[in-house]
Amino acid sequence: MGSKFWKRRVFMISKHMVQEVFRQFRLKPTSAHGLSHARRVFTIGKELAAKTGADRLVVAVFALVHDIGREDECDDELHGERSAALLLTTFKDLFPLSGSQLKTLFFAISWHHMGRTISHPTIGTCWDADRLDLSRCHMETNPALLSTAFAKEPAFFNWATSLSLRRP
Repeated sequence: MGSKFWKRRVFMISKHMVQEVFRQFRLKPTSAHGLSHARRVFTIGKELAAKTGADRLVVAVFALVHDIGREDECDDELHGERSAALLLTTFKDLFPLSGSQLKTLFFAISWHHMGRTISHPTIGTCWDADRLDLSRCHMETNPALLSTAFAKEPAFFNWATSLSLRRP
């Protein structure tokens, strides 16, 4: 499951953590919301966090957990709430998160699919990293629905959306 990919000095996402999270995933790990998507959200989020000042651990855990409660690949309006509930019930002790980080992450996961924007740098970074990977589903990312200024910059926007098209 690519431990080198996830385990970075600041992010500290181990192979064990990835395996524990994806053990709960109801869809195939190769689905459009599976491990490849989580990796791209991680990569995009890492780059965004360097510019936005977002909490990089929260962004990394968001990438891994935000779709874990999905029951359907297409129409699943409650997946954010289910994923956030799994964070609190199943994964809370898996990641070294403070109470404040957990609260931020819970909000980011719960609301990530609702099409809102936010000025909070960490939550906005999480949402933008996910939205910039919409091309994998043949959907265009609407820059008006991005929360951070850096995500809207043409060079970054084009890089991220092209990354999304390189689905393994």
